[in-house]
Amino acid sequence: MGTEAISRGSIEEVNDVTAQIKEFKKGHAIFLMSSGIQYSMITSGKVSDDADPENFIIMDIQQIWLFNKCKDCRIWRNHKGLSYRIRNDNNSKDFQESKMMLRPELAKKIKTKNVDFASVARIGITQHQIIGYDQITGQAGYVDYRLIEFTDMTNKN
Repeated sequence: MGTEAISRGSIEEVNDVTAQIKEFKKGHAIFLMSSGIQYSMITSGKVSDDADPENFIIMDIQQIWLFNKCKDCRIWRNHKGLSYRIRNDNNSKDFQESKMMLRPELAKKIKTKNVDFASVARIGITQHQIIGYDQITGQAGYVDYRLIEFTDMTNKN
């Protein structure tokens, strides 16, 4: 069994989002905004082009997913404002891997910005469903999930 690190907090301003992105040297960013969905690759702790959070209005952010194969950061809007959860699995084995087909709107944006997927017909995402155990009964159940990577699902049923 590996170790995992989880941290939680709140986001007060756009600079807090930028600080989270800087923690990723390489990865992916999905931004669900009031105006629609945006995708960007993360390189050297920065996102590219129009998805730069410095251009965002904090009230327009609904959810953000930052992820790579090692960790993810999920930011979401709740009744208090914006909260975040960072999960770093550090080789944990307590998960079930699954794949999910992406919505066409997001898949199209990924195809135009990520050359690895430019000619892929169906893009999916691999995720880890994190397993937790009840302290009293020992019963297992899913307690969280973590996005891992995009995947070609063209020939998958």
